[in-house]
Amino acid sequence: MDAQVELLRQFVNICKSNPAILHEPRFKFYRDYLESLGAKLPPSPSETKSSEPTGHNEETQINEQQAESEDELELDMSGVIKGEEDELLPMGDHNKEITEEDMEKATDQRVLAVKAFNEGNYEKAVLHFTSAIELNPGLAVLHAKRANALLKLNKPNGAIRDCDKAISLNADSAQGYKFRGRAHRLLGNFVEAHRDLAMACKLDYDDEANVWLKEVESNAKKILEHNRNKQRRKEERELKTRQERIRQAQETRKRDEQEKKHADSTEGFGGFGMPNMPKGFEKIFQDSEVMSLLQDESVLKAYMDIINNPANIAKHMSNPKVMKLFSKIGSASGGFGMNTPEMKETANGGTTTNMAPPNKAPEPDLD
Repeated sequence: MDAQVELLRQFVNICKSNPAILHEPRFKFYRDYLESLGAKLPPSPSETKSSEPTGHNEETQINEQQAESEDELELDMSGVIKGEEDELLPMGDHNKEITEEDMEKATDQRVLAVKAFNEGNYEKAVLHFTSAIELNPGLAVLHAKRANALLKLNKPNGAIRDCDKAISLNADSAQGYKFRGRAHRLLGNFVEAHRDLAMACKLDYDDEANVWLKEVESNAKKILEHNRNKQRRKEERELKTRQERIRQAQETRKRDEQEKKHADSTEGFGGFGMPNMPKGFEKIFQDSEVMSLLQDESVLKAYMDIINNPANIAKHMSNPKVMKLFSKIGSASGGFGMNTPEMKETANGGTTTNMAPPNKAPEPDLD
C-alpha cells in the first residue's frame, strides 16, 4: 500500500507542476472523481487560448467607445441646408462650332443674366446664363456666375456641378473655388469648404471669400483634429493587435516548449514521476505481463524499493517474480542495468552457478 501511495504522491506532484495533464482523455475518470467532490479544475489549454483574445477584444472595444465618447464632435450647424434634387442644367455642347453671331448672342444673354441677378430675380438669371452657356460653351466664367445665382436659390448641388465645370475649364478660376466653397458650407461639408475658400483667396483675394473662410474655420479645424485622433487610434489599435498576436504566439511557443520538456522529463511508468528513463521506457507498462506482475503488492513494493535505491536489488534476488519483472524491463529498455544473462536466468526461475572448481589434494610427484 505504501508503494501505491508513493505513486499517487508522484502523480499529484506532476499535476501541480503541469495542471494541463488532467485534461488528457486517459484521466477523465480522475477528473470526474474530483468534480464529484466539488473540486474546481483549472481550464484546459484550449479554453485558455480561446478566452485570451476575447478578453483583449472586449477591453479594446471598451477603450474605443470611451475614446469616441470623449472625442464627440460639437459643430456649429447653423445655416446648413439640405441639398436640392433638381434636374441637371445644360452644360453646353463642346463639339459645337461657335460662330461670331453665337458669341454676340451669348454676350447679350450674359448681360441680361447679370441685370436679373442684380435685381434679385435669380431664377431669370439662371435661365439667361444657361442660354449663354449653350450659345458659347467652354467659358468658365459663365458656369461660375450661374453657380452664384444657384446659391442665391439655395441650390448648392447645382452650384457645385457648375463650379466643377468651371475649374475643369480653368484651373485658376478663383470664382469657381469661391462659390464651390460656399456651396460646401451650405451642405455642412466644412473641410471641403475651407479648402476651396482658402484656394480662392490664394488665387485672387476677395473680402467676401475671406469672410466665408473665417466662418467655416472653427468647424473645419474640429473635424480635422477629430479625424487625426481617429486615425491615430486606428494605428494604435493595429499596433496593439500586432503586439498581442506576437505575445500570444510567444506564450503558445513557450507553453508548448514547457509541456514538451515536462513530457520528456517524466517519461517512464506511464509518465508518473520517473525522469531520465530511456526513450520508449513507458511502453514497458503497456505489457500485460508486466502489469500483471505489478498487481502483486509484494512485487510493486520491491519495484519501488529498487527504483529508489538500485542497490536494494540484492535483497530481492530470491524473488523470481521481481527478477522476471526487471528482466522484462531490461529487455525493453535496452539494458537499464538488468539485461544480463545472469538476471535473465534468475528471472526465469533458474539459479546461477559460477562456482570455482573443488579443491583437490596435491598429487605426489612420482618422478
